Amino acid sequence: LFHGQTYAKYTDFKRYFIINLRRIYRLGLHKSSPVRILDIGSGAGFFCWLCKQYGHDVHALDIPGVAIFDYLIPAFNIPRTYCYIQPNISIPKMDQSFHLIVAFAICFHELEGNQRWNRNNWLYFLNDIKKNFAHSGTKMHLFFNDHPHGDFEQVKSYVTSSNYTIKVGHKTLEINF
Repeated sequence: LFHGQTYAKYTDFKRYFIINLRRIYRLGLHKSSPVRILDIGSGAGFFCWLCKQYGHDVHALDIPGVAIFDYLIPAFNIPRTYCYIQPNISIPKMDQSFHLIVAFAICFHELEGNQRWNRNNWLYFLNDIKKNFAHSGTKMHLFFNDHPHGDFEQVKSYVTSSNYTIKVGHKTLEINF
């Protein structure tokens, strides 16, 4: 049913539930009052589903046409918006703002030819998020992959020179809007 080297890994449900439960604890979502969360690049929806178990209101955003995503997101009863995140193109509006916006294991910023977004692309993305999905006090948590997507230091240099308040962690950037 689910094939493809990239996505077959998500059939290891136990592993991905543990990874995402750790994320929930690191973000303090296991003990917070309910918040609205947008998960950019939600994949199979494990993070969203676990957040729902803690009473949070979640919305998934990811690409269409990946069999395991298209099977699990509806099975988990998670609202989803289909979107390819592209440089300097706004994400479709959802008529709501979020308290927390997350993106884990980021690779949406990769372009053809082993190129990645530049500073202006990142600032456009953050400004779009702020304008269309955030309100005062919204936090955005970005977690970067290791190799081959691991350009955390480069992205950190782009984002920390912006006007946003940024908290830098191990492969993470937390932006306050």
